[in-house]
Amino acid sequence: MDSPSIKHLKLLKELLLIEREEDFFQYKEQFLKAGIERRKQNGVTWYPIQILNDELGYGDLLQIEVERTTNLDMPHHFSTGKNVSLFSNKIPDDANEMIGTIKRSGKNKMLIILHAEELPDWAYDGKLGINIQFDDNSYSEMQKALDVAIGARNCKQADLREIFAGTEKATFEKIDESIIIPQLNLSQNRAVRHAFCK
Repeated sequence: MDSPSIKHLKLLKELLLIEREEDFFQYKEQFLKAGIERRKQNGVTWYPIQILNDELGYGDLLQIEVERTTNLDMPHHFSTGKNVSLFSNKIPDDANEMIGTIKRSGKNKMLIILHAEELPDWAYDGKLGINIQFDDNSYSEMQKALDVAIGARNCKQADLREIFAGTEKATFEKIDESIIIPQLNLSQNRAVRHAFCK
């Protein structure tokens, strides 16, 4: 039988799934049912853009600096770490899309790391834009953390789960100050004493 804290965490997992589904629904509404002009107004698309420069960066991944040419200084949702796609509107097609991650974002310029070593041919034909991609990573990480907390048994994680839930009280053991290793300095001796403490 699950403890109250595990039941609570399982409920949180269910709520997280509902939140993720709603978030994805909102994302689809903004992208599948809205045209480019609407997406630009919502701050989730820059179009048209121009590529100011491109160069190979760390790990031989292509870095491109882009600038929007319309809707200058309008608020947007592009920020460092978000996943984006570079697309061509000349021939709308999923093949004319490259996924990347924003390295730096400003009012009208972005530096993007693309998951490629060079730009494809269609990137030189104009009519380029940038879309924000749905970010599932934060949901995956929260899901993993909840799974670890729920699955923890007879370990420090399980103890911490119960303490945070308020079903157990935090306890502290007195450190044995008599443990002294002459070859170690004061800080090292403290670390050894803490290691002996459960």
